[in-house]
Amino acid sequence: MSVFNYFQDLVHAVSRLEDYGLATAITSKSESRPSGELFINIKVELIDNSVLFIREYISAKQEQIEHFSYAYQYQSADESLVFRYDNAAHKPPLSQKEHKHLPNGEIIVYSLPSIELIVDEILAWLTN
Repeated sequence: MSVFNYFQDLVHAVSRLEDYGLATAITSKSESRPSGELFINIKVELIDNSVLFIREYISAKQEQIEHFSYAYQYQSADESLVFRYDNAAHKPPLSQKEHKHLPNGEIIVYSLPSIELIVDEILAWLTN
């Protein structure tokens, strides 16, 4: 899969929130590098004024997408964290680079989630 096809798939998956009538705006942009890498930024504003921010820096190696860095942050209307998945380094180091931040401040080891899982988590949050 090319980085551009991946980007299109990512935008399409996020637009599920719009299909359900839950997104008021989706802003997406990407910036490519001559070496074939892609920076992705997506912002999804939802009907309850919560916001999903997606940031990825990726490349395609032998048709596989490699995530150099990523962060998927969902925050409520008052800007408090609902969740964030990322692979940023921590001090002290975690047992695995990939992890999830919870609203109570806890950080748990969590592998890179699919965008579908993130959208499902937001749907559950909005419908509860």
